[in-house]
Amino acid sequence: MTRKATDQVTTIGIDIGKNNFHLIGLDGAGNIVLHRKLSRIRTLSLKRMFPMDLTLSITWAEYAQKFIAVFAIVNPFSTIPVFISLTADHTAGERRRISIVTATSAFTILVVSYFVGEYVLTFFSISVASFRVAGGILILMTAFSMLQARLGATKQTDEEASEARKKENIAIIPLALPLMAGPGAISLMIIASGNTKTIVDDVSVVAGLLVISLSICLVLNGGIRLAKALGVNGMNVMTRLMGLILAAIAIEFIVNGLGEKFPGWIG
Repeated sequence: MTRKATDQVTTIGIDIGKNNFHLIGLDGAGNIVLHRKLSRIRTLSLKRMFPMDLTLSITWAEYAQKFIAVFAIVNPFSTIPVFISLTADHTAGERRRISIVTATSAFTILVVSYFVGEYVLTFFSISVASFRVAGGILILMTAFSMLQARLGATKQTDEEASEARKKENIAIIPLALPLMAGPGAISLMIIASGNTKTIVDDVSVVAGLLVISLSICLVLNGGIRLAKALGVNGMNVMTRLMGLILAAIAIEFIVNGLGEKFPGWIG
């Protein structure tokens, strides 16, 4: 490799030294050369030459749909009766701490599901389309339970509910997992991971999950006041409304997944 610089050099890479950079290029004769010695102070110019993709690969409408779907399936309002029951013997300060831990745990579970989801699908050789159909069916089952204003078995079985009453630390299990970040919510995050492509997508998803976790904390923190204000009928109406929205989104997932797997079936 020669260290000469010419006016006709095509840059093909970067040679990174201890205190400076050289651009690697090809001259007119096809020889590999090092040219344009740069100090580390000028690294911003390299970013302009090799920019990251800072665009949102999905539309804002699709992003809003996913955000609403995750919020609807997490549905902190439906968990208020369980939260009040499990924290009946706790002080207001302890309830506040439990709500914070629950929100933080749900956020962590969903973020991890989002970032490892695509690798899980690759490991098991599952296509995003197939998982979208399976996830849509699971979400539809949850939606049917919400339309009846009750927790379905996909979120918590009777045995899990009985065991939860005996647990001292209820913030993570069962409140965060599976009541908040249950199989349906995790499925949504894995589906989302297969649709996003850029760093802006990732930041947008994490920001949306952060908003949802804050809402979990606020709803649980004011659970007793909300339950008194809305009453049983008000809570059931909200749960059924979210169940209806979730059912429509689940059907969209199923139809889109089938459309990708069988293009000739769905026009």
